[in-house]
Amino acid sequence: MGYNMKMIKLDKLNNFANNLKPYKKSFEVNPLDVNLAKIQFNLTKRLEREIPEFGDFAPVVENYESKDPTLNISTVKVLCKKFSDKVRSLELYVQDRARVNEYNYIISQGEKDQILKAVNDNNFFEECKSVVLKIDSDAGSRF
Repeated sequence: MGYNMKMIKLDKLNNFANNLKPYKKSFEVNPLDVNLAKIQFNLTKRLEREIPEFGDFAPVVENYESKDPTLNISTVKVLCKKFSDKVRSLELYVQDRARVNEYNYIISQGEKDQILKAVNDNNFFEECKSVVLKIDSDAGSRF
């Protein structure tokens, strides 16, 4: 066996890895961000299919159950329901971790095209997130 293999000492490998650590960027995904994005994506598709221009329809609901121990919320839900014959209401519901209080925030009201525009708007995600975080901080002050 005429193979000439070079061995790297373990301490040299560890030193090399430790020198790289300051340059390594960590990428952390916030579960709230991911789930709000999922809600927005799923809600857009469902609203296009499930809500008519006028008349009755079953409410369209997308929700997220938070398992994050750092948040004082348990449930985030976006609901589209009938307000009147042609007017729909798009609402955000947030329930605190103790499941005692439920907060309701109206995102938009209007006809189907206005509701779809509100969900597809770039501000939808940021608006929902800021409301959830505001409720989270208010709920946290009561615990």
